[in-house]
Amino acid sequence: AVVGYPHDIKGQGIYAYIIAKEGKVIDDVIKKEIVQFVRSDIGPIATIDIIQAASGLPKTRSGKIMRR
Repeated sequence: AVVGYPHDIKGQGIYAYIIAKEGKVIDDVIKKEIVQFVRSDIGPIATIDIIQAASGLPKTRSGKIMRR
């Protein structure tokens, strides 16, 4: 999941929550690969500022990611 957060220079930055597959670990190499993939696929404007590994995201009864 990706959310915005207040950024002093840009106004709003990009904060990404990443969930690893079972048995996988998200290290700095994986984080750099994710940032490079987004930059090449979408463009430099969508560069992720912060990546946080998460064990899971809260979901609604219908299975969608809960937005609060």
